[in-house]
Amino acid sequence: MKIPIVDDEDNIIYHVERSEKKDEEVCRTAGLWVTDTEGNILLAQRSFNKKYYPGMWGPAAAGVIEEGETYKDGIMRETKEEIGLININPTIGEKIKFPDCFSQQFFLTIPVGFNDFVIQEEEVKQVKWFSREDLKKEINNNPDIFIKFISELI
Repeated sequence: MKIPIVDDEDNIIYHVERSEKKDEEVCRTAGLWVTDTEGNILLAQRSFNKKYYPGMWGPAAAGVIEEGETYKDGIMRETKEEIGLININPTIGEKIKFPDCFSQQFFLTIPVGFNDFVIQEEEVKQVKWFSREDLKKEINNNPDIFIKFISELI
C-alpha cells in the first residue's frame, strides 16, 4: 500500500510504500473521536502486534491515509475496518502537525448505550467507554498506556 508523503504545508510531494516510509518523512493520518450523548468518550486499545503504540489507548479509530484518499475517505475506511461503523457522518476537527505526520481529527456523537462495535482484532484489542473525569484521572495515573498527546486531543 502506498501512502502520500507531504511537505510542511501538507502538500503531497510523492508516494512511498508504507513499509518503506522513513522516520523523517511526514505522512497523513486521521483519528475519529467518538462520544455518546452524555459526553462519555470511546477509546480503542491498539492491538499488541502494532508497530506503533502497541497496546496503547487512543481514538476509537485511526490510521494512515492511503494513496488517492482524502482524510475523510481514510477515516471512513479505518472506522469500518477497526470498529465496524458504517454510514456515519463525522464532523471535521482540527488538523494537528506532529513531527512525523499531519493528523486530521474527526468527531462523532452516538446514542448512549450503543455498543454494537465489530472489532478487527488485528488492529484493535478492545474498545471501552470512559467518562471525561475517569479518563483524565486514568491519563494522570497511567500516562504510559495512552498514545502521545492524548490529553491535547480530548
